[in-house]
Amino acid sequence: MVGDWMGSQYDVGGRRYDYRLFLDHDGRYEWTVRREPGYEEKVTGRWFHEEAEGVLRLESDTPDDTGRMLSSWWVLSVRTCEDSNCILVLRRVALASRNLPVLFYRVHCDGRGYGTGWEQRRAEQDAAANGGRDSGSS
Repeated sequence: MVGDWMGSQYDVGGRRYDYRLFLDHDGRYEWTVRREPGYEEKVTGRWFHEEAEGVLRLESDTPDDTGRMLSSWWVLSVRTCEDSNCILVLRRVALASRNLPVLFYRVHCDGRGYGTGWEQRRAEQDAAANGGRDSGSS
């Protein structure tokens, strides 16, 4: 789940909302919502994935307009795409007349790849797998 994700959703009035979700290795997240013309909201905080319940919890650093600091999303799967790491389907945990899932797709933004510092972590993992030897040495 770590990495950058983007998706879109339409409300009952036909207005499109674009979402960008960044889940970092350190448990931090950044959630951006945009709607034309001129609306943008950015929220940061901590994220938790409760795999047994299939729920992603986003705990904001600051309360929203209604005073809430926590949003919960069911992590859904798409039949035949269960093992894909390129799509993420989220549906808000809420009773609502129009509570449609949002299909997110993985993107690579701002050089973050699969979270901040992923290149260094990959190099460390490769070094550990090689027993500390340089992969270019003979």
